Amino acid sequence: MTDDQKRDNNAHKRIETFVKAYAALADNGKFDRNKFTINASFASNAVKHYLDDLDALKKRYGITDLVQTPKIAGLMANAILKFRPIVPIDGREPNISGVDINEYVAIYHGLVACAGDGKANEDKIRQFMRKSSFKNWFKGMRFLLKNRNYTAESLYMIFETICSM
Repeated sequence: MTDDQKRDNNAHKRIETFVKAYAALADNGKFDRNKFTINASFASNAVKHYLDDLDALKKRYGITDLVQTPKIAGLMANAILKFRPIVPIDGREPNISGVDINEYVAIYHGLVACAGDGKANEDKIRQFMRKSSFKNWFKGMRFLLKNRNYTAESLYMIFETICSM
């Protein structure tokens, strides 16, 4: 497989996981699907940014093979929040700016990416999400993403910590 084919395959996986995360949150009533949609151009830009960051990360740390899922989670979360691909359908909708949908999807996508590394990790992530402390962790993570400064590296360290629990 050529490098371009690998990149295209990786882009496809990231878009697929992103769309599934968006759909799962909508299906679970976290936001009104009739008020928000995925902007394909913004989503494509987010995935391109993720792939560029991934290439830079591999060069910086001398990674020649696949990267760990927490790094995928952090880099994609950063890209989602940079490009904010989930947008209101009606830009004139009142109080629409108060909905943290891109933050929700970035966090959930990260958890899904971490869980996608085999049954053991999936079980670990599900257990983490069932803990009583998860709600507070999620609120804190959402606050960090919405109101504070972070880097892609700090985000993947957060996801790495979760995966190592």
